[in-house]
Amino acid sequence: RFKPDPFKAENFYYNEEQDFCICPMGQKMQRIGTRHVKTASGYVSENARYRAIRCEGCPLRCRCFKAKGNRTIELNHRLRKYKQKAKELLCSEEGLKHRGQRCIEPEAVFGQMKNNMNYKRFRHFGKDKVFMDFAFFAIAFNIKKMCA
Repeated sequence: RFKPDPFKAENFYYNEEQDFCICPMGQKMQRIGTRHVKTASGYVSENARYRAIRCEGCPLRCRCFKAKGNRTIELNHRLRKYKQKAKELLCSEEGLKHRGQRCIEPEAVFGQMKNNMNYKRFRHFGKDKVFMDFAFFAIAFNIKKMCA
């Protein structure tokens, strides 16, 4: 099944106490600064930047990265903690129960929507109009369900 890529930055070992990362070859990557990234929605995230000390001569370099110099990675520690928390919740006993319900409850609604009601595309463009379009569909679906 799924095998995690050891060369992705989010899979590197991170030492929270001393604030450094370890690459797949075992080399220490020191923190070199912070970069603030603003998303399209206006949210500003803080990414910590880490750079390896010596990448030349590394036998894994061709699989790790292709740029000149030493590898630099960016990690969003807040996002990393949120992902870890979400993973713990999803793998908990209650999370497994909720995940088991997912295939039963909402998926049937989307199947009804697409196949039985032939609603395969939204009739409007733009986020707000599509939201309104789906809200009307949901209201109609719930009324139909109550009447049946």
